[in-house]
Amino acid sequence: MQAARRQGSRKRGPEPAPAAASSAGAWVEIIDAAEDGLLAIDRDWRFVRLNAAAEAYLATDRSELLGRHFLACFPRARGTGLEAALTRVLAGGGPEQLESPSIVWPDRQVASKVFPTADGAAIWFRNVTEVRLQEEARLAELEAIYRTAPVGLALLDRDLRYLRCNDRLAEIDGMPASEHPGRRLDEVVNRAVAEAAAPILASVVATGRPVRDLEFSAWSRALDQMRSWTVSVSPMPGRRGGVAALLISVEEITARKQAEAALAESETKFRISQEAALDGFMILKAVRDEKGGVGDFVIDYANRAARELRGDPERDPSGANLLQALGDYRDHPDIFPRFVRVLAAQGRDEAVVRFETDGTARWFRNAVVALDRERLAISFRDITRRVEAEHQLRLVIRELEHRGANVLTLIQGLMRMTLRESPDINAFEAAFTHRLRVLGSAQTLVTDASGGPVPLREVVAGALSPFRLPGLRISLGPEVSLPASAAVSLTLALHELATNAVKYGALSVPEGVVEVGWARAGGEVELHWREAEGPPVSPPQRRGLGSPLVAAALNGLPGAEVRHEFPREGVHCRMRFRG
Repeated sequence: MQAARRQGSRKRGPEPAPAAASSAGAWVEIIDAAEDGLLAIDRDWRFVRLNAAAEAYLATDRSELLGRHFLACFPRARGTGLEAALTRVLAGGGPEQLESPSIVWPDRQVASKVFPTADGAAIWFRNVTEVRLQEEARLAELEAIYRTAPVGLALLDRDLRYLRCNDRLAEIDGMPASEHPGRRLDEVVNRAVAEAAAPILASVVATGRPVRDLEFSAWSRALDQMRSWTVSVSPMPGRRGGVAALLISVEEITARKQAEAALAESETKFRISQEAALDGFMILKAVRDEKGGVGDFVIDYANRAARELRGDPERDPSGANLLQALGDYRDHPDIFPRFVRVLAAQGRDEAVVRFETDGTARWFRNAVVALDRERLAISFRDITRRVEAEHQLRLVIRELEHRGANVLTLIQGLMRMTLRESPDINAFEAAFTHRLRVLGSAQTLVTDASGGPVPLREVVAGALSPFRLPGLRISLGPEVSLPASAAVSLTLALHELATNAVKYGALSVPEGVVEVGWARAGGEVELHWREAEGPPVSPPQRRGLGSPLVAAALNGLPGAEVRHEFPREGVHCRMRFRG
């Protein structure tokens, strides 16, 4: 039984063979269905196998190829790299890869791999014509970009010798592109630049790390002027690793550097001028909310005058929020809301802005200009003194208008009274002219006081100065001031009393006496005029100029009262008012 079993076992040994055959057939099917071509030859160069893709590519039925000599079927292969590779492989060499023109279609490119088989050699191949055409197109495009790039480009080997460069770099270097290859860096560029760049380039070769945006400035031999560039260096890897070459890009930045220098100089001049300016000046930058609205401004710049207004000229407020800096004035309608409107309109605006602190008002002329979509320039000048002066001027003008009207009325009254008491035109002319001179003197007195209150002692002295007679006695009282209008009228009134005293009263005789003085008692001022030792006096038959003038002098004064008496011993006039 054991022998029978062993025999049975031996009979079952060969049974897997059909499965192996089936597996081999599956591989044949897979290979035959492959997209890439595959063909095999024996050691005599005769076709032994080829798949459907190879049959299609060779455009020959496989039945016509099997058993035939490879070179007899495709004589174009003679003398090619493919023939050489097959020869080496059939001689016992290892697999080889190559790319060459097609042995069937001269306008096509084929990538092949030749490898040994048990009974000869096999060729795996693929049509790469389209791939290579696309690559060539891309290379041509890259070459065009390289040649016409607005920046200088160059390839340097590890010894810093030029391999090639584009036209822009040749222009920067002042040397034709065709003369660059083979030259060292220091033979082409400024020596100082070469010495500064050499260790940096050597570092890229050693480390394989790129370097970006190095700035160099030097004298250009080609342009005979100082120029500036930015240089970037990228390592180009070799097939076996390491750095095989360096790609150099050079960008001319002379114009930019000149513009930056000009801008810096302009900003310096601007800051110097603004620091010396009397007007406050600030630049504000908008702070926007999530919806794009302006919620505040940040102070970007403030000159000294603006800082002085904030009370700390040495502290730079840059970065501070405007609304916080405004404090109690953040809701002022002529500041923040107005600034937002000007920025939105991209315009300008001027306004006089009034502030009030602790009951004291200040005025500023403020101009606002939109610099761009995000920034405002504002200037402001303190015009408080000017506004107050203008206000004072308006008051003075109104006062002068009022005073002019009063003087005109007074002149008309003087004219009528003088006409009434003058016997003829000559007498009128003399009397009226004299009274006008007195009026002029009174006006001068008021003008010297700048339209303000006039001291009573100056009024009395000015009115009676033409009558310096022995009998005129003036007793100066306390300091008392009169309004301008009352000063003019009182001057005329005293002058008229003195004129009458000289003509008809106490001063018309040597022994006559006139006493003039004033005193203050109980909050009241009393001015008196007393005549004595003159001719006997009787009440006048008609009212003269003196009484109306005295009444006009005190018109408008608080508590004014006038008494004009004519006792026999002499005229007595008493004027009383609060003051």
